[in-house]
Amino acid sequence: MNEDDGRAIEAAVAGAVPDAAGAFASFTWSGAPNTQSILVRVYVDQTDPAFLAATAETTFETVWRNAIREPSSISFQAAQGSRPSQPASDTLGNLDLAPLAEQFPEAHLGIAGQILKLSREELADRYGPWSGKDAE
Repeated sequence: MNEDDGRAIEAAVAGAVPDAAGAFASFTWSGAPNTQSILVRVYVDQTDPAFLAATAETTFETVWRNAIREPSSISFQAAQGSRPSQPASDTLGNLDLAPLAEQFPEAHLGIAGQILKLSREELADRYGPWSGKDAE
């Protein structure tokens, strides 16, 4: 993955979530290339749980469908406000996602309720098989 891949994910999410005030994507690997995890933080003005649940749903599906490599997991964060010009990858979203657990019962809710994570298997069950092409 490179910076262009991150920008492509960010643009896809921002286009799919019309009320988003921006998005930030970062990538990590746990060894082999097929263990790539993608974290996406969406910046929003609305904070009600129904909006956040719809935003998370759209974000997960959009990233799953637009990732250049099949991700081993996708994590979602939400932050209130506009996207900074240089988002930090080690900064958490500032919105509590615990109220979304009912809509995403298979997801892992981590770091004090600020990260919602779906595994490759959970993503495939929810959105169908990954259909992108690995960039080798």
